Amino acid sequence: MDAAQIDERIRIYYQEGKPLKVILAYLAANHVVRSMSWLKRKTRVLGLRRRNCSWDLLVLPDILQAMQIEIERCGRGAGYRSLWKRLKDRHGLAVRRDILMTLLSIMDPEGAKSKKDRRLKRRVYVNEGPNYVWHTDGYDKFSSFGIYIHSCIDGYSRKILWMKISPTNKDPSVVAEYYLDVVGDIGGCPRVLRSDHGTENCHLATAQITFRFYGTDALAADRSFRYGNLLQTQYLEQVFRVTANVSV
Repeated sequence: MDAAQIDERIRIYYQEGKPLKVILAYLAANHVVRSMSWLKRKTRVLGLRRRNCSWDLLVLPDILQAMQIEIERCGRGAGYRSLWKRLKDRHGLAVRRDILMTLLSIMDPEGAKSKKDRRLKRRVYVNEGPNYVWHTDGYDKFSSFGIYIHSCIDGYSRKILWMKISPTNKDPSVVAEYYLDVVGDIGGCPRVLRSDHGTENCHLATAQITFRFYGTDALAADRSFRYGNLLQTQYLEQVFRVTANVSV
């Protein structure tokens, strides 16, 4: 790897919450052997830092903004454990859990109450037919073992279009390759492809919009790719429960 690739790999691992020792091990696995002092200097140069904001009210606006982003991304009723991990991994915010629960009860009172009462309100999902909408997302609960899962499902039939395990699901080119392989195999693309706001989906969006650019329906071109509130998680998590035999 060249210097730019090394910097990008460090940035990804750091933002995912990997300890510095683990980052060094990952780099060494890719034939980049460096010392701990070098890595600490590199994180400073790259502007990477993990803020322990348990008692620091100065970063409260950052916490609230990050919480709002993640609540919109994963939907109302998100559990505080999931939200705590997202804030830590994606935003570098180590919020104490009791504080997070208090903020969550203020920002999403109905969702927090439903979660506490274990009475989640089911959402209505409408899909007009096969290959009308595909839903895609990654699964990171095995990331501490260097295992990343990425999957896509047809919203109408619940058919799993791909489920891939690899060292990363954050590389746009890797995720786009999964999509292009399936499109080539079935000889077509969905009318709409839906994902979250992750940067790994940028090539997916480009490919989908390109394939549908000359469409004549109301969902052609840039309307054929949608960022949503991860409604597809309902289906993907069911798939992960069965295939990985874990509780999510």
